[in-house]
Amino acid sequence: MSTAPTQSYSPAAIFVHWLVAALLVLQYLAGWNLDGHDAGAPAGPISNLHASLGLTIAALALYRLVRRFTRPVAQLPNIARWQQQAAEATHLALLLMLIVMPVAGVVTALNEGGAFVLFGFVSLPLMTPSEGLADLMEETHEIGATILLGLIGLHVVAALYHQFILGDGVMKRMLPFRR
Repeated sequence: MSTAPTQSYSPAAIFVHWLVAALLVLQYLAGWNLDGHDAGAPAGPISNLHASLGLTIAALALYRLVRRFTRPVAQLPNIARWQQQAAEATHLALLLMLIVMPVAGVVTALNEGGAFVLFGFVSLPLMTPSEGLADLMEETHEIGATILLGLIGLHVVAALYHQFILGDGVMKRMLPFRR
């Protein structure tokens, strides 16, 4: 259902992109400073913030993923085919990781019996504990954090390469204040 590509992203897409970027900075800061809790004990404020931000990021990533397949994507300038394919694969991998990571983290915590209160007022239901599922989701979340950081780094380096080395306007398509 996608229509013809445009020269830049829509204001909504640009806003969500930079909002997710800002939330990811907060998310990693919260993740690195998690207040551990004992199995079965309620989560602390930083854990609640981490879960809240994660699920918000997942919802925004799901929105971006749906938009990507239902709305035009900003057209890439005339760049090599392999770069176009790498950009597409990286963007899809980023969006998928932004959905998988929070789900894995929350499922891990809920399986360990920790109660979460999202944004201070929405309590997540506890799951019947499953050590196997909790271990799998915890491993997924931890490995995923490293993969996600790598993908973010690749995305940023590629954008800066196109902006400052090639000067081909790729990055300008996502800037909120273009000249």
